[in-house]
Amino acid sequence: MTLLDALQVVTLVLVNLGGGGAIVLGLSKFLGDRWLQAWQGQIDAKLQRLDAALIHKTYLLQRITEFELEALTDCWRAARACLPLINGTRPHDCGLDPERLKTATAQLSAAHNSLIETLGKHEVHLPKAVVDTLEAIGRTVRLEILQLQTRTPFEDVWWEQGEKNRDDFKGQCDTLLHQVRTRVAEIRAEAAKEADKQ
Repeated sequence: MTLLDALQVVTLVLVNLGGGGAIVLGLSKFLGDRWLQAWQGQIDAKLQRLDAALIHKTYLLQRITEFELEALTDCWRAARACLPLINGTRPHDCGLDPERLKTATAQLSAAHNSLIETLGKHEVHLPKAVVDTLEAIGRTVRLEILQLQTRTPFEDVWWEQGEKNRDDFKGQCDTLLHQVRTRVAEIRAEAAKEADKQ
């Protein structure tokens, strides 16, 4: 059947139906157009809602990532700030002067308090392994402070306990550094993957 044949059939049907057929055909076209417009409006509205939801989700993920990076940075700095102070509480750094030792102990205590405060502020944004390592660092620093405040300085096993605390602290800081670098690398990889999608 050619296009000409199809037009002849449609013309024949319209002639046989008369004016009523034209009205039915025109009304069908009008109602079909109205239905199509309404349907298209619903689809457009759903697409706009979906687009807004995706933009919101992307924004939230970016903010969560920013919070985590800030938490990792702040906690690393707070933990690392304790390192020279824990080293400063032994004779080769503070000498044998008890007053210098008290000053060094007070500085270490202040750095410990700062570490605990920073951890409390950021804990919800940190991976559990990082939190565990930071808590272990805090315990080691507290142990050092306790030993400095309760044991007689420069006597008995005071020096050996301090060496053990410093070694433990250094190992925990090395672990924390590895965890922080690994997590930052993961975040960068995730960001690059998202950028490639867009």
